[in-house]
Amino acid sequence: SVANEAHVREALRMFRVSTIDAARSGVTEGIVFTPEQRQEMVNVEAQIKRRLPVGSYMSTKNLLREMGRLGLSEPSVRRCLIFLSQQGDVDFRRERRVVYRSH
Repeated sequence: SVANEAHVREALRMFRVSTIDAARSGVTEGIVFTPEQRQEMVNVEAQIKRRLPVGSYMSTKNLLREMGRLGLSEPSVRRCLIFLSQQGDVDFRRERRVVYRSH
């Protein structure tokens, strides 16, 4: 199979989307969290799990909006979602536009 111009455009688009998501989340390898940051992560995780029961899904946008109403910052919620994804508790679907709670 040979890659054509459409394939290259799609690859660049996917790279931009994933790069922007990573930058917005504030995730960086090797970060050491302070006790306050760890506690914030625990609080954010509890709120996400309370709002998103196992087996349910919600648009990322709506989840961020609801968490914001509870006083949680968007970067904290995004970081926590990525952490939960790495742990296998949530899955991102439809190019991260939807969050699915798997565990």
